[in-house]
Amino acid sequence: MSKRRDIIDGREYGSPYGLIYTEVLGWIDLGHAQGKDIKKLLWNINAGESSGREYYVANCRIL
Repeated sequence: MSKRRDIIDGREYGSPYGLIYTEVLGWIDLGHAQGKDIKKLLWNINAGESSGREYYVANCRIL
């Protein structure tokens, strides 16, 4: 759960963590908005598709 101290000024460009508020999207958690999960998922999908197997498991767990 986020705390009030996690809210940062949205003009702090490049900050990898914190919460910012935008008028269009509302609250954005920068820690989850980095895109690492979708990159990992797309890599797994591409690897599965090129494996030639009948099925494959794709997940985006980041350890």
